[in-house]
Amino acid sequence: SFCTLLAASDSSTMRELVPTKPYDCAPFQGGKVRGLFIGINYTNSEAELKGCVNDVRTMLATLQRIGFPLQEALILVDDPAYPGCAGPPTRRNIENGMRWLSAGCSAGDTLFLHYSGHGSQRRNRDGTEADGFDETMVPLDYQEAGQIVDDDVYNMVVRPLPAGVRLTAVMDCCHSGTLMDLPYEFVATRDNMEQYAGARNSGFTEGNKNHSPADVMLFSGCADDQTSADVTGGNFKTPGNHPGASGGACTGALAEVFTTTSGLTFVDLLLGLRQSLHKRGYKQLPQLSATKPIDLTRVFSLFGPLAAVDNFQPPPGAQFNHGGQPAPPPGPPPPMAGGGYPSPPP
Repeated sequence: SFCTLLAASDSSTMRELVPTKPYDCAPFQGGKVRGLFIGINYTNSEAELKGCVNDVRTMLATLQRIGFPLQEALILVDDPAYPGCAGPPTRRNIENGMRWLSAGCSAGDTLFLHYSGHGSQRRNRDGTEADGFDETMVPLDYQEAGQIVDDDVYNMVVRPLPAGVRLTAVMDCCHSGTLMDLPYEFVATRDNMEQYAGARNSGFTEGNKNHSPADVMLFSGCADDQTSADVTGGNFKTPGNHPGASGGACTGALAEVFTTTSGLTFVDLLLGLRQSLHKRGYKQLPQLSATKPIDLTRVFSLFGPLAAVDNFQPPPGAQFNHGGQPAPPPGPPPPMAGGGYPSPPP
């Protein structure tokens, strides 16, 4: 069954990961609607964060508020008391969760992936990254099991999806701009975001050849060379948590924009995210990447195909946010996201 997968628990025994139905929703007449939600606080470790489990709570409450008809969800958090938690967010569990998310999909299915935790980089060994680094997810047991690189995320989540499947992902972690290795990235900066966002040639550029027939898009907390804020008292207008609760700034901003506005174009959504973050003093700029160069003048939706621009041409002088630069000289990998923490094993 695609609803159960074997995974390792904290005690290294084998047990099933069982999805849950996190909230009641109206019947959906389309295909399957499935979600994977991962929140890692790294409790009682030197890499501890405060708001990542809260981010899962916020995102699920946001989806419920906007009427997203989630039929089954796999929830992996390092809080065993969390309602519906399927298990701890170990590397094995996360990888099995990603395989579960993409397994057995067909045209008309709708998927959602949310990750909140540490992100990092490690030196790329096969020459496939223009900046010389792979972006990584940092599982709870990263010190023993290692990290999950962007190539593997793509191969487990995106590559298996056939045409007609829609996947929306949110990665609220550092160095997350290209964490799914999708081929097109919106290349706006703080200075030219409105100019590019308003241009129908899209402001996207092509950064790799990982083309997929599925419709996949990723909101990421920041560009590959930025860090993402884990904040206390951010005061975002979000459902699911009490005011001032800890949480990732990207998740908070996205939840606020989703639940306080409607009928947004992609342009409106990106500008709304930027404004929500900047009015609270956060410098990070959320990124958007996809399997198509999206026409940002279209109304945003979590369902259906992504409308691509006609006769796509990248903006003059644009370059992929994590590319276009020579690989750095050999040396130690950068520190783990969040600052002040030891680097995960390479």
